[in-house]
Amino acid sequence: MNNSMETGENTHKFYCMGIVTLEKKYYETWDMAMPNDFKKTALYHLKPVGTGTVHAESLTSYVARLAEAHGVLTGTLVVEEIIPVLGKNYLRKIVNRGGKGFSDCAVSLNGIGSGAADFINAMGKLTENKDLKYHTLITWGKILPTKSLLRKERAWCPQCYEEWENSSKVIYDPLIWYVWDVEVCNKHLVRLQTKCHHCNKCLPILNRYTKPGYCSFCNGWLGRILTCSTENKYSDWDVWRAREVGRVIAASLLRDTPNKQHVFVSIRELIKRFSGDNIQSFAKKVGIPKVTLWDWVKEKNMPTITGLLKISYSTEIPLLSIVTGCSENILVSTLIKEPIRSASNRRKPKNVNVSVIKTTMESFLDSDEFTTVSVSCVAKKVGFDRRLLYKYFPDTCKAISSKYMYNKKLCKKMRLKSLSESVRCTAIELLEKGIYPSTRQVELCIGSGVLREIDIRQAWHQTVKDFIPDDKSIF
Repeated sequence: MNNSMETGENTHKFYCMGIVTLEKKYYETWDMAMPNDFKKTALYHLKPVGTGTVHAESLTSYVARLAEAHGVLTGTLVVEEIIPVLGKNYLRKIVNRGGKGFSDCAVSLNGIGSGAADFINAMGKLTENKDLKYHTLITWGKILPTKSLLRKERAWCPQCYEEWENSSKVIYDPLIWYVWDVEVCNKHLVRLQTKCHHCNKCLPILNRYTKPGYCSFCNGWLGRILTCSTENKYSDWDVWRAREVGRVIAASLLRDTPNKQHVFVSIRELIKRFSGDNIQSFAKKVGIPKVTLWDWVKEKNMPTITGLLKISYSTEIPLLSIVTGCSENILVSTLIKEPIRSASNRRKPKNVNVSVIKTTMESFLDSDEFTTVSVSCVAKKVGFDRRLLYKYFPDTCKAISSKYMYNKKLCKKMRLKSLSESVRCTAIELLEKGIYPSTRQVELCIGSGVLREIDIRQAWHQTVKDFIPDDKSIF
């Protein structure tokens, strides 16, 4: 026995038909000496991947990998270990209620709010990892608004998954994949996928079965090499966004807590540098609404990350320099790129053929078939804005509107008369059956909510008053 322990051998006995056989198995030897800095933790002290790099692991990915390291489902780890440490009663209620309530809450865990901060503290207590805040965007919480910051579903690069699998590396989800503005992988320059190619479902950020590299619904492998060229189309704008966001994430470990004043000062300096303090001119150059830019200059609102990326792209100034107030890069840059135009830009006005539109509108006015058509409906049918019709044909529009309102009132009157008669008949039928015609009984026969209207309720009151005698003993 002593020799077996020294050589790392382990002897197992197998009993088969009364005969004892011995089989020797060899295992790796372990150093059982206690480390000097040993500290007991509730959960395994798993190191997050890529701390302080462009591809730093996201906090939700770390939670899923930690669950896998303990051999349990992600949902089990969250419910049994993490939520009790968080001490949030509303999370307990969400879990007990079931459904996808916690999945919806998990969207913010990689972000900048109090939910992310609480989760970081809880995971720090359980694992003794002090660097988890660098795997969220919380470092930049004072200079970025939550609006349009993070995705609501998972996104991934299939080629990254495939590459890590083939080289036996850790499979995880980088934080950069969860940023709303990042649409391409900055390593392989392919578009991020947002639907499982096995079941065609969008995947939640974190749910009971979340596992990096696999679908949380069908458990299908998400890594593959894209061959369709249409799926991989990207622009310089897409590549710029991915690169600049990656640099900001990588700088989380190296920077002190950024100040929002740096951002405001940078924007004002850029406007002065490129447009001579002309806000309207600068807004046009970078493709941002003038009113929005004005609010940023006056420090009424914090700039969105999309807006900052537009400024960065158009001026060719690194996003990191803008958010940290690095004036050296601002002063030496020149504006050379075309602005990013949004899809909501104003379209060119249509040519207005007054005679044709007038003829069409008069045909609606004269026809009995279109008595219930409003001016808005007419505007849609002729293909012009309602305000434009009122501008060029005010009399015709007023006539159409008057006819529409008259018909609308007539229809309402007929409907109320019909419902009142129906309530009266129903109440009488209930009385004949020996049932008191309460509002509940009447609505069970006619429809829920009918007696909420004052006119219908008055008809019910009158019917009860007319047909119920003073002696109510039969009821």
